[in-house]
Amino acid sequence: MPAGTSRTAICIASPNPQYSVYWTFTTVSPSLWSVFHPAEVASGEVWYESVRELEVVDEDVGIIGWIYADLFARRGKASGAAHYTVRCSRRTDDDDEPGDAVAGDAEETIAEHLAFGSVKRYRIRGEDGVYQLPPVVLLREFAIPTINNGPTFLEWRVVQTLFHEMGHAMHCKPLRIPPKC
Repeated sequence: MPAGTSRTAICIASPNPQYSVYWTFTTVSPSLWSVFHPAEVASGEVWYESVRELEVVDEDVGIIGWIYADLFARRGKASGAAHYTVRCSRRTDDDDEPGDAVAGDAEETIAEHLAFGSVKRYRIRGEDGVYQLPPVVLLREFAIPTINNGPTFLEWRVVQTLFHEMGHAMHCKPLRIPPKC
């Protein structure tokens, strides 16, 4: 390990076995974030303070969705590398809300659902209608960088997996039908 790094840092093999490479999260993340626009997080919108909201923007049509990057380990958090779609993209201005069935005391629940559903709906340039855009979560469990432990070191395969999962998340963005990703 290089001088000054903690035992929690990971020394890794590079794609070329002749070299030993240390990839830090702070080195890798600018490449990842440079394609997205950091978004203003509304109160109650994210489930943990380290979650970052990123707008996915198409230069021709504008915002096409969001990625919530939940990348650091914490107690009780699911482990592994994954992405998942929170809500599919769909056209919403042609909903048949009066025709929806209401059972018992469900009116308050339905009102909450409609209020939640009305957030982040957009008109997309070049398309008719109003769309609910898809939020996607990118999940990892990296060590949190600290002053005592130093930066978060990543193995080459971990960097590849991060970009692989981001590719899945990006694949879900332009779809206007329920994604199969």
